[in-house]
Amino acid sequence: MPSYIQSLIQEQLKQLDGAIDTFLDGYRDWGIARGDKQRTVIFFPGGLASELTRAHQPFDPTGGTAYTYRQIWYDIGLIRGPDKAALRLAMRREADSEDYDEFKQFVVASGPMDNCFYRPYDGFVDWCRQNDLNLLIFSWDFRRKGEWVVDLFLDHFLDYVRSRAPGRGINPAVNDPLASVSLVGHSFGGMLVKWIANRHDHPLCQNMQLAVTVGTPFYGYGSQIHRMFEGDPDVGGNYMKSELSKAIATMPGGYSLFYLDSQTYDDNRLALQNDLEYPLHEYPCLDATDFSRVDPYHPATRGVERRYHEFGWDLAPYIADGFNQYKLMPKPLDDSIKQRFHCVRGVQTNGGPGGPDHNGTTGSVRWQWIRNTFDPDSNPSPILDGPKEPGDGTIPAWSARLVTLNEDHIHTIKGEVEGEEFEHMFLMEQAGVLSKLLELLDTRQGERESRVVMLRRNFAPAPIDEFNRVSRELARLASIEPREAANQAIGDFVQSMEPNRRAALVKRWFIEMARGPRSLPR
Repeated sequence: MPSYIQSLIQEQLKQLDGAIDTFLDGYRDWGIARGDKQRTVIFFPGGLASELTRAHQPFDPTGGTAYTYRQIWYDIGLIRGPDKAALRLAMRREADSEDYDEFKQFVVASGPMDNCFYRPYDGFVDWCRQNDLNLLIFSWDFRRKGEWVVDLFLDHFLDYVRSRAPGRGINPAVNDPLASVSLVGHSFGGMLVKWIANRHDHPLCQNMQLAVTVGTPFYGYGSQIHRMFEGDPDVGGNYMKSELSKAIATMPGGYSLFYLDSQTYDDNRLALQNDLEYPLHEYPCLDATDFSRVDPYHPATRGVERRYHEFGWDLAPYIADGFNQYKLMPKPLDDSIKQRFHCVRGVQTNGGPGGPDHNGTTGSVRWQWIRNTFDPDSNPSPILDGPKEPGDGTIPAWSARLVTLNEDHIHTIKGEVEGEEFEHMFLMEQAGVLSKLLELLDTRQGERESRVVMLRRNFAPAPIDEFNRVSRELARLASIEPREAANQAIGDFVQSMEPNRRAALVKRWFIEMARGPRSLPR
């Protein structure tokens, strides 16, 4: 009988059937005819940007259950309603060191974020279509360890795609739709691309045309540390900090997003300092009082004081696993891969792309000591943000560059911050990013007959004050009794909004969720 993890893998693959079949149909209809000119792009969405669905039924070890699913992340009624469905995304680790979904009810990725009001990757999907790029989106569970997701992709997903090819009229022995691909990853998805590229001897990597990361935090970013102490207010204001931060702490994937460890900094110090545009001059995680280094992967203690709140259980194995994942991120690429790997980073400016850089991105933190009596609900977070720096609003520019690459493989795209149109979450719809991506693809695969760089659909996100007012109102409605009345009130409130206002609020939500909690006033 299959184990929980074996069954989870099969359930995850089945959830991606629709995306796979759409890709294969495109390959069948026009990819085969183009032969060497056929271009396949596999895209990895950023963290939090894949939808997650949860099985109604618990795991059946006999294999006799046909599981049915309901979307949780991100369903506004479930997440912001009285049931606090985000807590159902919590995980638990058992004696076999495997990470199980809460109550052993499978949670799987079902596609890129597909909010009916605004979809952050729609522009990129349209652009691929206009430029004859056969797109396959690999949605993934951002809660799980990077190693687990990479193994799923390389050791199961690729063969699964090929196994579905005959049913779409393709003989993979003659026309392999994955024979030559380019990998593109946004944000956390770019970390997956790097981890995949580390396995340079895999046939996919050997035959890969190109690997491009966009806005990827190779050396971490500050918001994930915040989430360990205060959850994330943008998930919903109806959660206590203690319950949401505890749920986040059970998700091993996020532990690889901390700022780089002290040894990695020392090993790469000169390269980080010698960035021609955006150098890192000091370790980004310091003690709030004496400004000594605080390595998030090797936390110290001082008498009765400590760095992490442990929620009554031992975080050490999670931190150690996170470090084991993270230390593969700065690992130099094999020479067979290095010349095909590129990093694109975004930098906000004032007054247009040619204006001065906008210092609006958190680039470091200051960490206070806490005691074992620390309570997230009554004590302030010990994490304080450092000065603002250039970046894309979420990821500092110094972190989005893999320093072991040659300078000509680092591409900085700048855009106007006014109106918050140029933001981390929307980099895949920015004309400058798409133009650079097309240029890189053409360099590897030869010029095309025509080039289309689609400008993003331009409408402004809701102002932050309005977003905060709506968030508070949703939290108030979630407190109504009974629960059925609260759910109805939330649904009525959302439906009462004008469609354009809803879209603007959702767009703002994407910006704030990517940025994460911050200690400075909003």
